[in-house]
Amino acid sequence: MTNPLPTIKGFDRQGEPELRAGEKGALELVFNFMPPQMASGEEREPELFDKFETVLSNALGVAVTRDDREVFLIASPQADTAARAAAYLSSFWKDHAEPLKADFAAVPRPANAPFRNHKECKTSLLDSLSAAMTPHGFKAVKSTPDAAVRRKTPFGTETLWASAHDIGAGFHCGLFALVTHDLIERIHAQASNMERRFFKGQWTLSFPAPNGTDRGMSRVIKRPSDADAWAGDIAANFTSKMAPALERCSDPAYVESIFNGRILDPDFEMIEAVQNAACKGLILAKLLDRSDLEASIAYHDAKFASLDIETAFPAVKDLVRTKSADDITALAKLWDA
Repeated sequence: MTNPLPTIKGFDRQGEPELRAGEKGALELVFNFMPPQMASGEEREPELFDKFETVLSNALGVAVTRDDREVFLIASPQADTAARAAAYLSSFWKDHAEPLKADFAAVPRPANAPFRNHKECKTSLLDSLSAAMTPHGFKAVKSTPDAAVRRKTPFGTETLWASAHDIGAGFHCGLFALVTHDLIERIHAQASNMERRFFKGQWTLSFPAPNGTDRGMSRVIKRPSDADAWAGDIAANFTSKMAPALERCSDPAYVESIFNGRILDPDFEMIEAVQNAACKGLILAKLLDRSDLEASIAYHDAKFASLDIETAFPAVKDLVRTKSADDITALAKLWDA
């Protein structure tokens, strides 16, 4: 049975909202995503939807209540309410979004007001983290879904990534370090026939930040002052806690030893996927001219025997067995050609 109510087109390409008949003549407005999402998966202008029931009430001239995150109820609609709602939402981004943003911006918020959404939390974390870590050579990275700062190294880059997850009573934030060895990543990309669009987001090794205080580097953050305090703790403990871990990960021999099961560092928790560690471990073993390359291959073969996944490992295994270190190094140059 088709829905007799008007359709909405143009509000959210990821999944348009839908008008439905409710009980006792009521209307239900159901969104697929609230706030709506961009193609990248990020929330689109989340500040506009914090109190969207009030926005809809004003636009439609009837009372709108929020029954759930994605469900809005109109208990007593007028004869034209459904048509007005469909027209309003269909032209929302063209006719209404910018005036709403201007109206909201005209109402000042306290400087230390609680975060209303992930976007506000990310912005505050990025400001705090970049200010705290600038003395250590890090700069803000603005193209990531979470707050991140990065610095260049002789071998690639080091990134500090502050993840933030909404838990209702604030945002649970954790700090991770991402270490990228450019040569290894370029060889791996060539060996695995990686699409270039995925290459920018690759890293060689990642790990949770070592605890710098009694509270650790994982924290619930609710407002800008919390972000400042957290970033301050990170900076204060960077030299004694984080810097030594990053220094170890700058050494290809250390990374190879971890990936190929040579050592287990009690202070280091690696969070790489099995297939990435295997491929990059063999590449490193070849570059370092390890005499027991076959032992490393056997170490990873044993792991893959219990996993039903497709990986680039067979191609990398063949590469290191049949090519010289100079040959696979030349692959890196092909990526830049």
